[in-house]
Amino acid sequence: MAKEKIPEQIQNSLTPEEAIEHSFQLLHTRVYATDKRLLELRGRTVNDYGYATITGIGYATKRYWITLIAGIICIAISMLFKPNISDTIFWGGIGFGGLMIATGLFVKPEWLEMTVVGLPKPVIYQGPRDKLDSLLQVVRAKQPSAHPTTDMDSETG
Repeated sequence: MAKEKIPEQIQNSLTPEEAIEHSFQLLHTRVYATDKRLLELRGRTVNDYGYATITGIGYATKRYWITLIAGIICIAISMLFKPNISDTIFWGGIGFGGLMIATGLFVKPEWLEMTVVGLPKPVIYQGPRDKLDSLLQVVRAKQPSAHPTTDMDSETG
């Protein structure tokens, strides 16, 4: 790993024989991968996750179904009331509904989810795709073969 200043909270969390191999600056989080575990710095709080306790890691996405449905309803209402409304309102409703449909279809946020033994919810990481891909590769490479990685690529609603 290139020389960079390691925060004191992370240095204090390392064991004498542990070394930081990679670091990742993500959204609201800095993650340090050692030879034994991940150290996560969120604000001033450090969390650590041993590779053996990570039972799954993969991408998750969300599609905005409610926006898609609202767009369809907006267009349907505009068409239903066309005889009773002005052309400006009609075309405004069609345009707004179309924009909502496009948003529902094409905006699809993505994040990395990591399932850890003992935690009720997955750990979520957001950030640049290249950094998330690198973190994903590091974790998968470090996981013991006794705990095969499950690909959690899923779409949540």
